[in-house]
Amino acid sequence: MRISMKLPSDVRFISLKYDGRCLSCSKPIKAGQKAHWSPSSKKVWCEECVRTVNNSRESSQSEMGDSGYVGNSVDFVGAKRSETAYVNNQHTKWRQLCLYAQRCIEAEASKSLVPYVKENSHWFMHCGQEKLVVGQNDAIPAPESLVDYLARSQQRDGQSIIYGWPTVVLTDRDNSSKVAPLFIVNIEPERNGEKKWELHATVEPEYNLAITASNVFDPSVAEDIFELLSDGLPFGDADAFVSIAGRTAGLLGLDIISRLDPFSLDTSVSRKQGVYNTAVSVVIETSSEYQATLREELRELQARKDWSTTAAAHLLSDRIASNLNSRAPSGPLVAPLICNQSQEETLEMLRKEPLTIVTGPPGTGKTQLVVNAVANAWLDNDSVLVTSTNNAAVDVAVDRAEKDVFNGLLVRTGNRETREQIPDRIAVASSRAASHSNNQSTVRANLKRIADQRAKLQAQLTRLDKVNEELLCVVEEREELELKQKSASLSIWGSENPPKLSISSNEIKQRAVRLIRAWLFRRLRIRRLYRRVECNETTSLDDLVRWAEKDQRMAWLANQMKVGLDLCKQLESAVGDPVASIRDADNKWNVASLSTIQTDVAARIRSGSGRLAAFGTMPANVDQFKKAIANSLPYLRGWACTALSAHRNFKLESGLFDLVIVDEASQCSLAAVLPLAYRAKRLALVGDPNQLSPIIPLSDRHLQEIATQLEFDNNELRERGIHHKDGSAYHAFEFAANPSEPALLNEHYRCHPYIARWFNTVFYNDELTVLTEVSNLDGRHRAITWIDVEGVAERPKDGSWVNRFEAEQTVKVILEVIRDGYKNVGVVTPFVAQANLITKITQKHISRDTLDEIDFVCGTAHRLQGDERDVVVISSVLSPGMSKAGTRWIEKERNLLNVAVSRAKRALMVIGHPCIGELGSPTLSSLRVFLRETVVQKEGDVGFIASFRTDSRSEELLLEAMQLRNLSPYAKLNVEGYELDFALLENGIKLNVEVDGDHHLDVRGWQRRQDVTRDRVLSNLGWKVLRISAWRCYEEIDSVIDEITKERDVLIQ
Repeated sequence: MRISMKLPSDVRFISLKYDGRCLSCSKPIKAGQKAHWSPSSKKVWCEECVRTVNNSRESSQSEMGDSGYVGNSVDFVGAKRSETAYVNNQHTKWRQLCLYAQRCIEAEASKSLVPYVKENSHWFMHCGQEKLVVGQNDAIPAPESLVDYLARSQQRDGQSIIYGWPTVVLTDRDNSSKVAPLFIVNIEPERNGEKKWELHATVEPEYNLAITASNVFDPSVAEDIFELLSDGLPFGDADAFVSIAGRTAGLLGLDIISRLDPFSLDTSVSRKQGVYNTAVSVVIETSSEYQATLREELRELQARKDWSTTAAAHLLSDRIASNLNSRAPSGPLVAPLICNQSQEETLEMLRKEPLTIVTGPPGTGKTQLVVNAVANAWLDNDSVLVTSTNNAAVDVAVDRAEKDVFNGLLVRTGNRETREQIPDRIAVASSRAASHSNNQSTVRANLKRIADQRAKLQAQLTRLDKVNEELLCVVEEREELELKQKSASLSIWGSENPPKLSISSNEIKQRAVRLIRAWLFRRLRIRRLYRRVECNETTSLDDLVRWAEKDQRMAWLANQMKVGLDLCKQLESAVGDPVASIRDADNKWNVASLSTIQTDVAARIRSGSGRLAAFGTMPANVDQFKKAIANSLPYLRGWACTALSAHRNFKLESGLFDLVIVDEASQCSLAAVLPLAYRAKRLALVGDPNQLSPIIPLSDRHLQEIATQLEFDNNELRERGIHHKDGSAYHAFEFAANPSEPALLNEHYRCHPYIARWFNTVFYNDELTVLTEVSNLDGRHRAITWIDVEGVAERPKDGSWVNRFEAEQTVKVILEVIRDGYKNVGVVTPFVAQANLITKITQKHISRDTLDEIDFVCGTAHRLQGDERDVVVISSVLSPGMSKAGTRWIEKERNLLNVAVSRAKRALMVIGHPCIGELGSPTLSSLRVFLRETVVQKEGDVGFIASFRTDSRSEELLLEAMQLRNLSPYAKLNVEGYELDFALLENGIKLNVEVDGDHHLDVRGWQRRQDVTRDRVLSNLGWKVLRISAWRCYEEIDSVIDEITKERDVLIQ
């Protein structure tokens, strides 16, 4: 990333009044020293950095401004061409990037500043003595005002309570008063044995980042406070806490309104800015503990110089990242969980590439990919971390690894409760390992043999596909040439078939070419040639040459056909039934893979029993726990935790893990992933930019201010995916990986094909192949429909948009769904207020037990991310009455609709206005058009509907031949969303005839394996699938018809 440092136009060379730090080299500059300072950005550059750059520029004095700066721009990348200067400038970029991420996290933390006017709703006063912050107790009784809040409110996900002392009141830029504690602890409210609410501290106290991130203070003050608190807070020493609180207030420039005494708290707080001797609890929307630790990691990374050897280097320099070469792993690939071709190719990339970006649309098997990647890391002697900001994504991967592969393959860690479960997890894994007796060398040798046999089969199938493709090209060209040859013969001889000639077409061509160039006796010699070939005297020599060339080409094609047929027979003999052979080879490979990884995990756990015993006495100290994990990596190669808890489990050490896999990476901010990338030698990001993005509660203006302060171009940050709100970890590393394209997981297995067809077209450019198993739908009516409701959008004073008509209709639909016997139901809507309204009405009409039985969920798309439901009902809310801003928001957040639709496995019902196409949301409009025009025909209802369309000449020939031979095929019949080339349905049979033409053939073998899956789905629906190579419809049509007839007769019998 090329960063050009531009000095603001108001830069001055002055003696500093306060200590500062050079933005370029991070060198401390003491008060009184000369430095270059900008009043607008409040940034400082040291004299040496600016002098070095100015001296290196080949600019004339006339180009300089009055201040002596070259224009107003200093390019620190181009300042020195030496290697040392280059490396130093790369470190400058690294510090800037980490500082930008740090400032954004601090700004997020500022959300714990609450309005003064929200006392007893968002902040609550404590009386008496303060004992949590100063360390005199670990629990205190809740004040009455907070008790009332806890009694009437249910704490929501993502919401937490912090407690702190002393209290700070700030006057924000809008002149409103905000309240926040200076030092804070996270608390958990619990009822004691007497059923009274108590507040339990979950962590030791820390400085509240919200205060210095509030834009009230100069950002540099945060650095001063960090230095003051660098030795930690004096937990347990009340007098020292009073002193440190006073010094912190002094750095902030805040008056202490009342004398600080934690054992005699004041009972009131005014609007006046300052520090008060009161303790308060504050309800916040984010985890301040996570923000604090992430902030400290980002700050620490700014001083690290070994980042260039980690996966984080990809963000900054192609030159540095190019040194992170790919490697050639030893041993065959394994897949203990069944995987498709796109997953298999992605696994190969994960084993060797330093950076892998994976696009994983909904239902494409991301969890299978992650678990298989962990298995390969074990066998490649790599340590691996699976992480995400999404707890569910991590839990699903761990559960799948434990249930379907082996205990201990992927060990879950995280918060204290999760860490306390580790000894039990290791005990279970050790017990299973002790009873596992396979020999490592034996299973690896068996895996090698099976993998080689499978590779040989794949090579044979690829060659067979290539031969079939070549044969198709031969017969297609031959058919075209035959028509041209007949036309030429008619012109030359007056008949489509030439007479039996005494000389070959090659000799005819040679003589004709010589005669075209001849001068002597030319007419005589032409007449002799014409008499020899018995052609019309009006024939031109050029026509004769062209005919001869076509005749020779026909002969060559005939020979190619013969050679191809012989080779095709040999390959078919070697391969056997392709479908059965592929299925058998894949099954053997999966079994061998599972046996190999189970044996390897068991052997490592047994050999490391001594080291792993350390987890039996769980270290209370976080540093000791980190050390225990680090020491266990040779024996427990796979670990999993959320990005939020990585700091409490793993050292901030460069390249700690050989591979870090970030799941749901498009939901992760770059700031959250940056410390993880630093811990990685190789990095993989799995995400979907067409689904949820990070939720960042910061305004565009605030982020623009942060970028300006750090001399970043905000638009460039967006372009590079680094922008804290409009980018993500996925986008940032995707940009860094250019020109390499992300690997696409392109097979979908969740939604009914009719449902998947919409989001596949609208969001994925029809790049997904839908292979959902539909035979288990029990013949139940599958409602995939749009329900028109002429509702009106309203916005209550205290909430977001609602549509009462739609809410009532949604409840009616839920009642119908329950009567139809569906097992689980989800309702999705763009607005929280609408979700609350639907829930309220639903609970009036349906009992709690019934809702529990159908696992009822109602919320925004975020509520169902990573989940799925048999039935999804969507209330669009968009209707007349909604503001333009509300409409724009719905369309801007169109990815939420993709999330909602792609959760539905069997049924999808969307409730919306009939004129939605006129209301400003093209995405919702396209969904209405799609659902109202899609006809879902079930077998046995009113018969089948087929289009009788053919997509190739080979299909056209086969359809014509079957119809002439007393067969009655349907062409392009749609069965549960799967389109059949031809279908025979007479006498109750179900015979599907597929023509495998050029669009079925590819050198990677994708289509072969997809055909196997598709055929299995149809087989489970009662269909027999017969596949015909396209060239046979030209060359062996009678034989093909005989095969079809024979198969039909067998099925009838």
